[in-house]
Amino acid sequence: MFTNRENNQNELIITLKCVLDKAKEYRQEFHCVVPGYYMNKTHWNLILLKNCDVSKPLLEHMIHMNLYNKGLSVKQKEHLRKDITTS
Repeated sequence: MFTNRENNQNELIITLKCVLDKAKEYRQEFHCVVPGYYMNKTHWNLILLKNCDVSKPLLEHMIHMNLYNKGLSVKQKEHLRKDITTS
């Protein structure tokens, strides 16, 4: 659900899939979070790690949610989305 690679400018990046509301929120709040330009820009965020203003705990949470969300059923994912949007 996420990738770790370099972009065309040789910057280290992480691409994470995100719940739509959170994806938009992160893009507005952090300058290093932008739409995933080579993915579906609605749900995917690209995080530029150099000079990133996302805190380490939040970044770890984003990665954890991607890994955790991968194996869930549709019903479990919907329940998780409700939990995320209320936190």
